[in-house]
Amino acid sequence: MPNPLIADTEISGAGDVSRRDTAPTTNGHDTNGHNNSMHGTANGNGTKTAGAATIAQTTTNRLANGSGASNNIKEAADETSPASDQLTQLLEKLRTRQATIGILGMGYVGLPLITAFGKAGFSTIGFDTKTTTVEALQRGESHIGDVPAALIQELRQANKFKATTDFSQLGSCDVAIICVPTPLTEMREPDLTFVCSACKAVRDQLHAGQLAV
Repeated sequence: MPNPLIADTEISGAGDVSRRDTAPTTNGHDTNGHNNSMHGTANGNGTKTAGAATIAQTTTNRLANGSGASNNIKEAADETSPASDQLTQLLEKLRTRQATIGILGMGYVGLPLITAFGKAGFSTIGFDTKTTTVEALQRGESHIGDVPAALIQELRQANKFKATTDFSQLGSCDVAIICVPTPLTEMREPDLTFVCSACKAVRDQLHAGQLAV
């Protein structure tokens, strides 16, 4: 059985959540180099895959309602064990918007996603390795056209969003979501360097009851 704390999902055109067995394309580009970050694109079997904006809203709604990534979480939470207690507490934090959401990567996927969580009432922390990006976000500026600066400023003023290069702050997050680039190599294969680096950052701060996506 897959670990209920680890979720890797995609949203189909019908709004269903399914397992994704292919390499991630969280940099907003498909294997042909096309930008699909904010708009739905058709995959190989003809199913339309939702863009980042739809994924952000769907993910926010599911986590906020305590439905999570799969029924395995609820099933595990029904068991009597320290782990089930931690899952129950996490689900309650998500339901009441008391959970802190950390997102690694403030690009075309990460920034729309984190602002969706902020608008839903969650406290959020955006992580990025680029100091210039973090400083701009802290000033209330946006480098993504679909995310207005006014929204960043609103969330900053409400203490619902902050950006940082300090990945040790992942330790204060109840949920850690990886949204980093997967550029193509010269051999047209996904370069997972950023993904591996992000996973190590999460690993170093991982704690009991934390959800990693």
